[in-house]
Amino acid sequence: MISKDIMNTQIDYKIPAELKDLIPGYLSRRDQDIQALKIFALNNDYISVSKLGHKLKGNGSSFGFNYISEIGSFLMLACEQKNMSEIKKIISNLESEIFNIKKYCTLK
Repeated sequence: MISKDIMNTQIDYKIPAELKDLIPGYLSRRDQDIQALKIFALNNDYISVSKLGHKLKGNGSSFGFNYISEIGSFLMLACEQKNMSEIKKIISNLESEIFNIKKYCTLK
């Protein structure tokens, strides 16, 4: 299993102060990515999933969201393995992580 369950994980995100105003737009784009990933998964489009995984890998830690970068790596690896059931689990983890970040940001 590549992914890990994060639903009940309590994380203190390290969001750089200069990026705090950009977080709502960042999270909105990740919501769009989740919808795109679900469509790619339905179509068994490993190439598009891997490309989006690469994008997540690159941008997550820039905003202080290291697990989003890990999720991107997990997606790329699952695509290499042609493991669609794992990809769907990872997408679910991404959705949970975005939910947790939104919850965290509203508490700060």
